[in-house]
Amino acid sequence: LPYASIHDGIAHACGHDLHTTVAMGTAVTLHRLLAGQSEVSLGDLELTGRVRIIFQPAEETLPGGSLEVIRQGILDDVPRIIALHTDPGFDVGLIATRIGAITSATDTLRVTLTGKGGHTSRPQQTQDVVFALSQIATQVPAILSRRIDVRSGAQLTWGHIQAGHAPNAIPSAGQLSGTFRTLDADSWESAGQLLDEIIGQVAAPYGVKVELQHVRGVPPVVNNEAETDLIEDATRFEFGSRTIELAEQSMGGEDFAWMTQKIPGSMLRLGTRTPGGPTYDLHQGDYNPDERAIGVGAQIFTQAALRTLTGAA
Repeated sequence: LPYASIHDGIAHACGHDLHTTVAMGTAVTLHRLLAGQSEVSLGDLELTGRVRIIFQPAEETLPGGSLEVIRQGILDDVPRIIALHTDPGFDVGLIATRIGAITSATDTLRVTLTGKGGHTSRPQQTQDVVFALSQIATQVPAILSRRIDVRSGAQLTWGHIQAGHAPNAIPSAGQLSGTFRTLDADSWESAGQLLDEIIGQVAAPYGVKVELQHVRGVPPVVNNEAETDLIEDATRFEFGSRTIELAEQSMGGEDFAWMTQKIPGSMLRLGTRTPGGPTYDLHQGDYNPDERAIGVGAQIFTQAALRTLTGAA
């Protein structure tokens, strides 16, 4: 594809290029409207206020670039904020919204074990980090399900495990890493000490040294009712009422959450699937969003901005 990475075999594939284009398209459209360069006329409408376009930085690097945006004062004079994220589960032309939490809290965990290595014929003379890692990988998620309220949706999933190189040698170090996710902020706040305790207890019988790196990530994005209504009203005006679906709360994390903690806001999900076509999931090399979604997103953003500037919302 023409937008493939210049580095073979590497892709992020989460739609951030599409998000950026929607934001830029919104800025260009608003500028043309205000400058009288658009085919659409504002007529006698009076606009009051300003629109700030934020290109979200470092969204995938926990705890996210939004914290730096906030530290720089970019939200200090902003009364409300809206955002979008691509969703390949919905056809292009559709959006999904919900009031309340639309994403989950997300942390990154990295467990490093060290101990005396040795030959696999004499495991009793070693501190077997491979076996200990396997116990942590399977037991900790199970124990966690009995220590945290199941209604919180707490989920620990490992994505990487590495130890050793030879089949007949027990290595002296190994590593396991993954993500901890939960639907509510209370469980997210209390999970740090609990995870440290459980991992240490599971590893203890094997005599290994445990180092846990628990990188605190992001809280859930909580959509405010007024800003969600703004998105839905703008969408109905542009595309009709049948284009709005109810979004499920995702287990994914999103650092827009820090912004919605500071000021009222809402995030919509923008459909990117070609109608009748296959679903390409996020973070997969074959993710190929239907680019017509760019215009849909820009129209919704533009209409939402105009409704705010004219006092209609």
